[in-house]
Amino acid sequence: MRLFFWAQRMRWLCKVTVFAEWISMGLWPIFCFWTLYMDGKTAQLQALLAPIVEEAGFALWAVEYVLSRGSGVLRVFIEHSERLIVVEDCVLVSRAISAAFEVNDPVPGEYNLEVSSPGFDRPLCTLAHFERFVGSQVRLETLLPKAGRKRYRGEILAVDGQNIVLKVDQQRFEIGFAEVAKARVVPDFSKL
Repeated sequence: MRLFFWAQRMRWLCKVTVFAEWISMGLWPIFCFWTLYMDGKTAQLQALLAPIVEEAGFALWAVEYVLSRGSGVLRVFIEHSERLIVVEDCVLVSRAISAAFEVNDPVPGEYNLEVSSPGFDRPLCTLAHFERFVGSQVRLETLLPKAGRKRYRGEILAVDGQNIVLKVDQQRFEIGFAEVAKARVVPDFSKL
């Protein structure tokens, strides 16, 4: 029995060692997907990027920093209060961010910078975003199941303190902002 356990343990250790060697050589198995969202880093980047974007004449909607397989993606979503975002706007903001980051780059390692409009199905990242879209349809996912479900699609009725009140299938749900994993506006193309 002990010999079998030791053999099983050694096989597991060998697999871990081989896996570690693959990673050190830059090889990744097809089934291994490693993505890490850096929330603390995102908040720091948002504070750093807001003045740069505002100086270019736009408002910063959201920042997303995603690490994947050793490289990263820094996504910056911008908007304008009076008009839609066009490609030239994204180029202007991208160049301003690149110039500022050449002096002091807060993102370690390699990454791609993407600047875009949040789009019609924009992510809702702050309570102010939810307040702005009261009366709109949203898709919302919670970190943990609440009332037996994690995914909701319904209308934002109100924002009450730190809670978002949704109407889903004629039922009222109150979800704490801290419980929200992600949320997006469901565009109503009939209003466009």
